Parts: sequence; structure tokens; C-alpha cells
Amino acid sequence: MDASARLGLPYLVAGQMQKHVTVNEALTRLDILVQTRIASRTTTAQPASPTEGELYVLPEDATGADWSGRATGDLVRADVSGWTAETAPEGTVALIADEGRVVVRHGGDWTPMGERLGEIQNIDRIGLNTTADESNPFAARVGKALWTAPGGGE
Repeated sequence: MDASARLGLPYLVAGQMQKHVTVNEALTRLDILVQTRIASRTTTAQPASPTEGELYVLPEDATGADWSGRATGDLVRADVSGWTAETAPEGTVALIADEGRVVVRHGGDWTPMGERLGEIQNIDRIGLNTTADESNPFAARVGKALWTAPGGGE
């Protein structure tokens, strides 16, 4: 085995020359895949002067010398030497900064976290457009709302 099973981080080999290359590759992969903050997943044109370390998810029809021809949904990271592409493993959680949305890598797509949560139980407080507190464990500040009671027998 020459790489870790889940993140594919390269292992050092006994007697390996230029160990710094392998270590730097592993650190770059960690920088991409841990506490992931993605600038955008809708930017189609490769930015000319991106901030170093900035991540993007490649949308369909991505353009640019380093972006075109890569797989839709892949992560690309701006680096001083160009762009590094990475396929995020299933279950990667990321913040999409320009959407203010948290997504999860699932089935090759980036799915909103809420859709992946499924059943949510035993929550102490919920605040919708406001802050819930100890006195009001459920608080909602909405212009329109629909509340329904269970029917007979439910």
C-alpha cells in the first residue's frame, strides 16, 4: 500500500529520495479536503488571479487552460504553481461561500446538507430567522407560516 485508504494520502517509503515531495503532496491534499471552504461551484471561467488556496467546484462547461477537460464536481485549488485538482471522497462536507450553504459529497454530486440529514431527533432548540432560547425552545420569525394539526387517528 502506498497511500492511505480514505484520503489517498501518499505514504513515505523507507529509503525514499526527496521525501519532501511526498509530504508536500499529502499536505496539499489535506489542505483541500479538511474543513473545506469552497469559493463557488457556479464559476465557469477559470479565475485569472485567484487567491492562493482558494477552492472551486468545477461546474459543467468549465473553461480555462487548467479547468476545461476536468470532471464536473471535482475540487480545484489555486496554488502558486497553478491549479491542483482533487476528487472529493464520499461524505466530504463543505461550505459553499458564495451561497452560504453547507453541502455533502454524495453519489458524485454536492448535495445540500439538509437533504442528507434525513431524520433529526432530540434537538434542544430551533430558531427560524431568529434565535431560540431556554424560554422559547422553538422560535420562528416569518412573514408567512402554515401550521397544521394531525388529523383524527394520527
